[in-house]
Amino acid sequence: MSKRRIDMRGRPSPEPVTATIRALHEDPGLMELTVICDNAGQAENVRRAATRLNTDAKVVQPNPTDYHVAITREAEDGEGAAASRRAPQLHVAVLLTSERFSGGDEELGASLMRSFIASLGSGAPKISWLLLFHSAVRLACEGSALLDDIRVLAGQGVEIYAEDTSLKHHALDGALHVGKPISMSEAVSILAAADNVIRP
Repeated sequence: MSKRRIDMRGRPSPEPVTATIRALHEDPGLMELTVICDNAGQAENVRRAATRLNTDAKVVQPNPTDYHVAITREAEDGEGAAASRRAPQLHVAVLLTSERFSGGDEELGASLMRSFIASLGSGAPKISWLLLFHSAVRLACEGSALLDDIRVLAGQGVEIYAEDTSLKHHALDGALHVGKPISMSEAVSILAAADNVIRP
């Protein structure tokens, strides 16, 4: 049985989440993990990520500036607990690089993307992250026909990120309505932490 503290104060999103996932995956004997964040949003994202990995997690605020996410695992005690530990919820990332499915027929490509996004919110597996690159950033921006579907995903706890260079290239700075801008290095951190990456 081991304990660990990770100080993520001053670190940008999604680093606190990816560090938490990495710590829990790399050390099956880690029974208590405390992740220190400096804002409530990051702490809540860490709590949700930890909960998906079959842990108990809660946010406490020991002082006005810090947020501690207290994460605990139950020791394997009997067959049921062991089985639960063997089957954590996987962290799945979806990577989109276009606002429509390619293939020549733009109308069909847009229709397929609409169906794909809707399916993400109603099917299995549940996804953890939706990463938007190149023209796919338009899906989460003002004027998108799929904005309501993207909002549904966000409401289900999916973390949505639009790559910032793509936003600038398509003159969409300030037009993002759902999710947050993200740098390429941050996107790579998410993809590295994911158990599975879906790229249609």
